[in-house]
Amino acid sequence: SPSVLLAFSVCVFAATPQIVFPLFSQFESGVVGRTNALRLTLVASLISVLLYAMVGLFGYLALGESVQSNVLLNLDISK
Repeated sequence: SPSVLLAFSVCVFAATPQIVFPLFSQFESGVVGRTNALRLTLVASLISVLLYAMVGLFGYLALGESVQSNVLLNLDISK
């Protein structure tokens, strides 16, 4: 469904800078060889996507369909 693709793309977009930018600084200094750069970036991105997917899945399993589309509306502000 389109909403699943949208959620996936948002997760990847949010996760990628956290991993890729520090890696690129290592590439420029020569710590990591250029031949391994693509492989390392792909593995780091895959790990990030899997972590985000697991958090989303367990959140859905814990809360079910009672979660509103805007998650901030689920917060109880009376506490």
